Amino acid sequence: MADLEERVSNLEKKISELELNINKSLNEIKVSLTEISTTLKNNASSGDLKNELIEKDVKSNSKRIDVLEGNQNKIIWVIVMAVIGLIGEAVIYYLQNKP
Repeated sequence: MADLEERVSNLEKKISELELNINKSLNEIKVSLTEISTTLKNNASSGDLKNELIEKDVKSNSKRIDVLEGNQNKIIWVIVMAVIGLIGEAVIYYLQNKP
């Protein structure tokens, strides 16, 4: 009977040690989760800042692209009109100098 009480006493000690270890582990896990949460929030805010800068660059580049496309369009029309003008002058020259 004394052996049984001693075994129970040993088991109670082991259980109390396990409870202490579990509580310590839970506290460490809580601290780690808090650190992870803080890091994620900081990363998200810095990511938002990067996205805002990229959006500003895209907007300014979009305006520049629109202006360049407009200029290219004008140059194409000038070339087309010059070719048409040359053809027109050639026709007029031919009609005036027709034998």
